[in-house]
Amino acid sequence: MDKIEDTSTNNPLDQKFLIEFTRLDLGQVIEGLSCRQEEWQQTADWHSGKVSEFPAHLKEGSNAQEAQWVADNYARILSLIERQYHAQS
Repeated sequence: MDKIEDTSTNNPLDQKFLIEFTRLDLGQVIEGLSCRQEEWQQTADWHSGKVSEFPAHLKEGSNAQEAQWVADNYARILSLIERQYHAQS
């Protein structure tokens, strides 16, 4: 795994990495992240009252805003991965 220098910030959480996967492995990563994003979105929807049915995989979050924030982060990550995938295909 190669580390890509990011000089725009000193926050260690903003450090970027270059990771290589096979097509199969990348598919598995995308599928796993998609499942997590859907679970967090269902949790956000339940907490906010958008759905009344209790989600099968309710995530531990304190409220709808927190769950939505996590779901949105998963969606952002998936978007980054999918854009890079399509750019290389």
